[in-house]
Amino acid sequence: NLIAFLDRVTSDLGSASAELDAHAQIGGGYLNFQADDIFYNTKGKLYGYYMILNALGEDFAAVIAEKQAGEVFANMLSSLRTGAAMDPTIVVNGDPDSVAMPSHLRAIGFPLLRARIQMRELADILQK
Repeated sequence: NLIAFLDRVTSDLGSASAELDAHAQIGGGYLNFQADDIFYNTKGKLYGYYMILNALGEDFAAVIAEKQAGEVFANMLSSLRTGAAMDPTIVVNGDPDSVAMPSHLRAIGFPLLRARIQMRELADILQK
């Protein structure tokens, strides 16, 4: 059941990543009014999945320990928590290499992708 859930979450985060990337390509800096909606939607997903997976970690603690997947599980939770904790004053959709106007969509995309990779790694470990 945990593997099936991880697969669904991985798929949903893949869709969120695609949405972030598509909108980040548009740019727009401070005048992009959809960027904050996409950013906070993604942040909410990361927070929600963090809370659910944290609780599932307790429910499946024996399985995670048996498969020696505790470190991967903890790293996955940390990545989700990092993305969920991002709180810029103003969401900016600037160029990725900009100092003055960074891309918050790309910034939240990094912990999202890390968590997604770690979920796949966790699922692989649990299947063995």
